[in-house]
Amino acid sequence: MEKLNKSLLFLIYFLSVASVSVALISSGYQRNLFYIAIYCSLLGLIINFKKVKFSVSSISFPIIILGLVKICWYLIFQQKHGDLNFYNDYLDGGKKLLLGGFLVFYAEQFIKDFKNKQYKNLGLAILFCGFVSATAYGFFQAFNHINRVEMGINRPTIAAYVYSTFSVFIIFALYTLRSKTGYVIAGATITVSYCLIILTGTRAAMICYLFMVACLTLYHFRKIHIKSLVAVSILVAVCFAALYKPYIKPKIDQTLNEVSDYQEGNDNTSLGARFSMWVVGVHAFVEHPVGQSMGVRADTTKAYVKQYPHYRSSLHYLNIHLHNEFIDSLSLQGLMGGLSLLFFYVMLIYTGIRKQLPVLLFSAGFMILYGITDVLLISSEAIQFYIVIIALGLFFPRGTVKPAQPAVSSPFGIK
Repeated sequence: MEKLNKSLLFLIYFLSVASVSVALISSGYQRNLFYIAIYCSLLGLIINFKKVKFSVSSISFPIIILGLVKICWYLIFQQKHGDLNFYNDYLDGGKKLLLGGFLVFYAEQFIKDFKNKQYKNLGLAILFCGFVSATAYGFFQAFNHINRVEMGINRPTIAAYVYSTFSVFIIFALYTLRSKTGYVIAGATITVSYCLIILTGTRAAMICYLFMVACLTLYHFRKIHIKSLVAVSILVAVCFAALYKPYIKPKIDQTLNEVSDYQEGNDNTSLGARFSMWVVGVHAFVEHPVGQSMGVRADTTKAYVKQYPHYRSSLHYLNIHLHNEFIDSLSLQGLMGGLSLLFFYVMLIYTGIRKQLPVLLFSAGFMILYGITDVLLISSEAIQFYIVIIALGLFFPRGTVKPAQPAVSSPFGIK
């Protein structure tokens, strides 16, 4: 039985690694591997039920609760209306969160049995190959004049969110190698990744990526070397300058124009519509704090917009989502939706700090930052990716990927 349990643990680990590795290449393969890993983890929990220990501090519980809240909301408020579509499938998102929670729970329970560092490093090698393949695919699309790089995901924004998080995971793994070669490759990864993120045309990712890389670097090494920092900054600056005129400047001009238009009463822009959606979303929550269907939210919003017509652009997105994770949850699932999401974020950060798990910390950071202007936890690709990244993050506490070697000064800022 012990041999079976270890084989199952290794199988789940490699299925999770494979799911992340193909996330930006094939959504179909990502989904299939995600579900197979979950079914194997459920089998493992059943076989070892007597060994399972429940803890209120388990990171899996907020994930399961968040999924249950979305499913219960659908059954209570939405089922009879059937207004869900590709862009707002809260039921499917809830199911994935619920099942994914069991994958994370399994990883928490049996991670202590995963002692083979060769398997762990093999998994990292597979992840690195998957990342390189996704990067090559993205640049292939760019060179073939695709307007916004999307890789294997048909939405550039979700592709940017997933790719940026994947990139930081790879950078963390390279940091933990504690070798000059690893640090040099990490510096190259930062530069190349930022170029590709710019090519997705996703403003949130352009802003958040370098910030999260800086946070990870400071957290992991706790010390900065000015010369090395300058070297990497120059590389990024060269990349920034090369792409500034065709890609970055138009986004800056667009942002400034959209803010100016909104202040003048025109919300018919990307940012303007978001501002309006947030206002009407908060109003919808105040009117129905327990929860409501999408149809009721639409009626509430239409009545509000009649009184305040400068929020009219929000009406175009009522059958999609409100482009803010927290407000969208409050406006539909009510107070329980908002609290369950907040609980999820807090527990990710708490567990990451308490157990020294950088992957959980930067995953939480990305989800919170991206959740300000978008809704990730109803996207199949995003949920599948982030749930598996959280599960894999449990295998990689700070500084334990490779046995300690003599300290080596990093070529980008750390000692």
